[in-house]
Amino acid sequence: MLPLYEWKTLTPDTNRATQLAATFGLHHAVARLITARGWLNDEEIEKLLSPSLSHIGQPDEFPGTLDAAQRLWQAIDNNETIVVYGDYDADGVSAAAILAMALKTFGANVETFIPHRLNEGYGLSPEALDRFDIEHPNAHLVVTVDCGITAQDGLLHLRRSGHDVIITDHHVPDPTLDLSAACAIITTHHPDTPPNCRDLCGAGVAFKLACTMWKTGKRAKRQVANDWDPKKWLEVVAVATVADVVPLQGENRTMVYHGIKSLEAPKSPGLKKLLDKARSKATTPTSHHLAFILAPRLNAPGRIDDARIAYELLCTSNETRARELVAQLEKLNLDRRKIEDDCYNAAIDQLSTPLTSAAQSGAIVVGGPDWHLGTVGIVASRLCDQTGVPAAVADLAANGAARGSLRACNGYDALAALSQCSQLLDNFGGHRLAAGFAVKPGCFDQFRHAFAAACLAQRPDITKRPELEVDAWLTPDELTPALFTSLSRLEPFGEGHRKPCWGIRGITLHETPRPVGSDGQHISLRVNCANTIMRGIWFRSKHLLDHLTSLQSQHLDIAFECLLNRYQGSESLEMQLVDVRPTAASSRA
Repeated sequence: MLPLYEWKTLTPDTNRATQLAATFGLHHAVARLITARGWLNDEEIEKLLSPSLSHIGQPDEFPGTLDAAQRLWQAIDNNETIVVYGDYDADGVSAAAILAMALKTFGANVETFIPHRLNEGYGLSPEALDRFDIEHPNAHLVVTVDCGITAQDGLLHLRRSGHDVIITDHHVPDPTLDLSAACAIITTHHPDTPPNCRDLCGAGVAFKLACTMWKTGKRAKRQVANDWDPKKWLEVVAVATVADVVPLQGENRTMVYHGIKSLEAPKSPGLKKLLDKARSKATTPTSHHLAFILAPRLNAPGRIDDARIAYELLCTSNETRARELVAQLEKLNLDRRKIEDDCYNAAIDQLSTPLTSAAQSGAIVVGGPDWHLGTVGIVASRLCDQTGVPAAVADLAANGAARGSLRACNGYDALAALSQCSQLLDNFGGHRLAAGFAVKPGCFDQFRHAFAAACLAQRPDITKRPELEVDAWLTPDELTPALFTSLSRLEPFGEGHRKPCWGIRGITLHETPRPVGSDGQHISLRVNCANTIMRGIWFRSKHLLDHLTSLQSQHLDIAFECLLNRYQGSESLEMQLVDVRPTAASSRA
C-alpha cells in the first residue's frame, strides 16, 4: 500500500542556488527549490518574491471591455435597469458582488440574479430564465459573470425578451455556437487576450470590466468614478481565484498576493467576520486561509442552499448583518461536510476493487441515487487526488439519466475526454481539469467505460501509482522555523504554483502512530530525525494506519509539506505528510 506514489526528484542548480540565497536572503533549501522549478533569472525571481501591482496591465487592453463599458455607461445615463447574472459558486458570487457593487457606486440601477444549483442548474438554463423573467421584468441590460459563453439558447431567449446582453466568462467557448446577438463578449479565450490574463477566473474577468468602467469614467471626468477603489476588491478577487483553482501565474498571482495582504486588515466586513470566526489563531492570512477557510464557506450555500447568502456577505457593509451571515455559512459548511463524507463513503463502497486498482481502467466513474449535486464535485476532487486519474461522480435519476462533476489532474484534458463521449451526453462544459456533465437516460454504464477509455488514451503509460514531485531533499539541520519563514516568501501557493513537497531520508517512527480528529480520519505521529523528535500529521489517512504502524522498526523516507507550530511564544517546524517509503528505496529518487 505504501508508498502511494512514484517519487520523482526535481534537479536543482546548487551553485546558482548559493548565489540566489545570498542575493535575495533566502534559506538555501528554498533557493534550491527555486532553481529546481526553473526560475533562474533575477528579474523573474524578483517578480516571484515581490509581485507588484505595476505588473497589472491596463484593463481596457482586455478585448471587449471597452465596448461593454460604453454600453454600461449608456445604461447608467439612461437610468436603465442592469441585471448582473451570476453563478452559485465562490467565483460566481464574487464576480457578481464585484461588478454589482461597482455599478452601484457608478450610479447604476442594478439588480442581481444567481441561479439555484439544485433547482435550476448552471448558467442560463430554461429553469433559471423562467424565474429571471418573473423577478426582473423591467431589466434592460443583462451582464453575465462566470457564465454565458456556451449559452446560445439562453442568449436568444434574453434577446427575444427585449434585453441587451453582455457576456463575461472564463470558461471554454464552443466555437460552433453563434453568440453574435450579444452586444459585447469578454472572454479569456479571445486570441488577443493579454498572455498574463488568460487564466483569470470569472471574478478576475468581472474585475477587469469594473476597472475599465472606472478608468473610462475617470477619463470622462465622471465624479462617481472617484468613489470606487479597485484595491478594496482585490481580497475578493483573491478568494475567488484560489477557490476556482485557476493557475496562480501572471496577473492571478499578483492579484492574489495583494489580496492576501489586504486580508491582514480586510476591507470587507463579511470576509473579516468569516476569517475571524473560522480560524482558531490570529495568524497572518496565507493562501491556506483562502483555500481551506474562506472558499469552502463561500461555496457552501451554493452547494446545498441559496448562494445569495454568500453574495450578501461579500456586499454588506453592516457588521451586525455580516455576523449573522457568517453564522449561517458556518452551519451550512458543517452540513456540507456531512453530506460530502456520506457521498464519498458511498462512492468507495461502490468500487469493487481498491482505489489504486480501480484507477487502472483510466478513470474513476461512480454514481448513485440521491447523491447530492452540491458535493459530487468535491468528492470527485478527493478521488482524483487519491488516485492521480480523472474522477467523475454523478447523481443518478430514476430514468437512468445522470448529472455530475469531474475533476482531473495535470496531464489530462477532461473536456477532450468528455467530447469523445458526447453521443452519450445531453450537455457538458467547464475547464481542462474540472467540468460538469449530464448523461442521457440509460447511458451511464456506457459513459463509465467510454470516459475511462478516453482518459486512458490520454495517458497510456499510466503506472500503478501516480507521480509525486519532490522539490528538494532536506538535511536534519535544515528543519527549522527559518526554513518556513523563507518559504513563506513564495506565497501564494495554489494551482500552477503548488506548495513545496520536501523529502527527508532515514527517519524512524518515535512512537506508534494514532488516529486523531473527530472521526479518526487523520494520523498523528512523532518521528526521530537525527535524534530530534518532530511532530507530523497525515490528513485523511486512516486507511493507512495499520500499514504505517507496521513500518515502525524501519528507516523511512518521508515526503511532506512544512507546517509551523506556534505555542506559548515558541515556534517549531512540523510535517504534513504526503507519502512514506522505506529508506532502502531511496536510490529510485
